[in-house]
Amino acid sequence: MDHPFVKGLPCFIHIKASETPQLAWLRSLVTVLANESRQPSPGSTVIVDRLTEVLFIQLMRTYMENSSNSEGYIIALADLQIGSALNLIHSETKAHWSVEQLGDAVSLSRTAFTEKLSRMVGMPPKTYLINWRMQKAKTQLEHTDTAMIDIAQGAGYSSEAAFSKAFKHYYDQPPGQVRRNSNPH
Repeated sequence: MDHPFVKGLPCFIHIKASETPQLAWLRSLVTVLANESRQPSPGSTVIVDRLTEVLFIQLMRTYMENSSNSEGYIIALADLQIGSALNLIHSETKAHWSVEQLGDAVSLSRTAFTEKLSRMVGMPPKTYLINWRMQKAKTQLEHTDTAMIDIAQGAGYSSEAAFSKAFKHYYDQPPGQVRRNSNPH
C-alpha cells in the first residue's frame, strides 16, 4: 500500500519495561495473545484480532510520545491541527473539502496549513486529498458494485469521463479494468 501511514511506520518499536512502568500491563496482554495463538479455542481469532489492535494502538501512542522526530505521518496524526485535518479528510464521504476549507477548519491560513501539512506529511494538501480520494475510489471499484458515477462524484469529479481520465493517469489503467480484474465473474 502506498499510504503515508504505512510508509511512515518505523521498522520496530522497542518499549523498555524499566523506562515505562505504567505499561506493565502490556506484558499480560502479550501473554494472553501468545496463549490464544498457541491454543486456539472458540473465539480465539476475535480475541487475537482485538488484542493485537490494542497492542498496535499502544505501540503507536508510545512511539508518538517518545519520538524526537517532528515530521512524518504518524507525528502529523498527533498534531492538534494537522491531525484534525487528516481526520476530516479521512472521514469525508463525498469530496467536499478544499485546502482553504481544511485550513479554516483547523484555524490556519491556507498558506500556513499548506506549509505545515506538507512538512509533516511530505506532500501538499491538494496532492494528499487527490491520493486519498483515488485510493478510496480504487477500493470501491475493487470491493463494491457502486455505480461508476457515484464513485466519480465521491472522488470529486462531476463526470465519469473526467474521473476515468484522472484515474487512468493515476493508476495507468482505466477504472473499468480495475473493476473487471477484481471481480472476474
